[in-house]
Amino acid sequence: MTDLGNYRPITLIASVCKVFTRLLNSRVIEVASDLIGPYQSGFLRGRYIGDHEMSLKVIVDNAREARWNNSGEFVQYAGIILDNAKAYDRVHPQYLSKALVKFGFPKQFVQCICKLFFDDSIYVNVNGFLTDPIEQRCGIRQGDSISPMLFNLAIEPFLLSVTKGTTISGYSLQHVKPISKRTNSWVAPPPLKVLAYADDVLTFVKPQAELLDLEERLRAYNKASNSKINYDKSVAFPLHGGRMTNQNGGLIQDHAANNLKIKWYDSMSTGFIKCLSYPIWFCNQQRDVYIAKLLGDITTAVERFAARQVSLYGRANIANTMILSKL
Repeated sequence: MTDLGNYRPITLIASVCKVFTRLLNSRVIEVASDLIGPYQSGFLRGRYIGDHEMSLKVIVDNAREARWNNSGEFVQYAGIILDNAKAYDRVHPQYLSKALVKFGFPKQFVQCICKLFFDDSIYVNVNGFLTDPIEQRCGIRQGDSISPMLFNLAIEPFLLSVTKGTTISGYSLQHVKPISKRTNSWVAPPPLKVLAYADDVLTFVKPQAELLDLEERLRAYNKASNSKINYDKSVAFPLHGGRMTNQNGGLIQDHAANNLKIKWYDSMSTGFIKCLSYPIWFCNQQRDVYIAKLLGDITTAVERFAARQVSLYGRANIANTMILSKL
């Protein structure tokens, strides 16, 4: 409550502007899925964050099985959860306009977007008193219907640099059977380098050189777009959940924790972490912490409305919005 950085002010704009941006968004949505890669599931038609959650579960399960059943050929990978600080608020107009033009949007459309979001003034209302006008130089409005699509297009160049580059190999599914029990018919799918839901990004790296390359790509993207990675809230974890045992794994852990100051999470850590809304734990104690928190949140939500006289329809709405959303 004492940190102003945690406050989210409400932006009020004219209703006609909301209608206009909704119309623009309906046109952008028609082409967005063709412009944005399959690794991005945020706010796009036909894409669901649950698909990424299932992909992450398959990867974590495969890494753990490979560790126990195929230790001789086991490859240690790390997942890097990147936290974008004030993601929407830091979008720069020049970067956004160049990105939109590069994606093929007409210049008239790009100019219209820049006029709507960056050619205006802001008044801050504090207890009924308005400040002097403040020129808006960056940032897209949270809650505006077109803002999610604009941000997806803004972060897409960074995601492309990871997926199209050759220096980050991504996670490849590993054999989970001993050599004597394998068949020649097993074919691994293409490696997976990144998963994203809007500004929530998860990348997979193997040797320390890949982590260093990812750091360099982030530095270039931050410089070009005005974005900023909050390393204090970012998390790195071994996909198999255990300690990084070999030299290369130790170098990844050491660089992430000591150089980048990223929190390191494994089976020896307390609590659990969430990635793309999917809870991750590597031992029973961590699982129990997650279940206890989940049950506590549900109990609190139920008790809050239990004493109220609510219709059956109202109870169904409460269950959907306040309870089931926590599962």
